[in-house]
Amino acid sequence: MISLIALGNKGAKYANTRHNVGMIFAEFVKKENKIRCFSSDTYMNLSGKYVRQTCQKNRIDILDKNTYLICDHLEKTIGKWQIKSEGSHGGHNGLKSVFQYEKTDKI
Repeated sequence: MISLIALGNKGAKYANTRHNVGMIFAEFVKKENKIRCFSSDTYMNLSGKYVRQTCQKNRIDILDKNTYLICDHLEKTIGKWQIKSEGSHGGHNGLKSVFQYEKTDKI
């Protein structure tokens, strides 16, 4: 089963901002029966703890090929997206937090 873990910022203030594009995308695909979607309940820079707790609670392997972290990327044009099978955090603070919690330099 595919698992999408969306990173973003909590609260109405950030609801339709670029940082929440992952959460917006997850909400859009939530209706698919074979996709589990989880949306962050914290701030982007604190995503690591949320991702770890979500994976533990739902028995998700963060390194599984069917697990995807969904987030914004300032270097991408709005409306463009990219799927990476592994890589660094690229300076993205939300991904950096996840990498720190998972004690890795690649996911």
